[in-house]
Amino acid sequence: MDLISLPIISDNPEIDTRFRMVILASHRVRDLADGQTPLVPPRSRKLSTIALDEAAQGKLICLVGEKARHAIDESRKRRALAAAAEGESDLAELEKDLKIYIHDRQAAGMIEISGPQQGEGAAAQTAPESGAESDEA
Repeated sequence: MDLISLPIISDNPEIDTRFRMVILASHRVRDLADGQTPLVPPRSRKLSTIALDEAAQGKLICLVGEKARHAIDESRKRRALAAAAEGESDLAELEKDLKIYIHDRQAAGMIEISGPQQGEGAAAQTAPESGAESDEA
């Protein structure tokens, strides 16, 4: 098993402390976990090791101050848009499944659709079961 031992030495002047390297690597681990490809040939399967290797070899850009805040805000916006797109996809899938379910129930005679159309806005009603008591005397 190949482990990274500290201290990791970096020639990058922007990475002046181990704390900065760890923060940079942690942000990169999130990117790698989201599916981005490594910038260096991986010598380990662990994403944290790959990210630390990338930072030590100077493959990552270290932003500080206002540039870093702006980059973090942009990253959050991208992630939110990706999550929203995934949510819309899930909603479309749910709607499709619901239409199939309603169609199958209609075919089995278990529900009736009332209203002018059999589509959006129509109310589904449960068909009376056979043998149910009637209110009429």
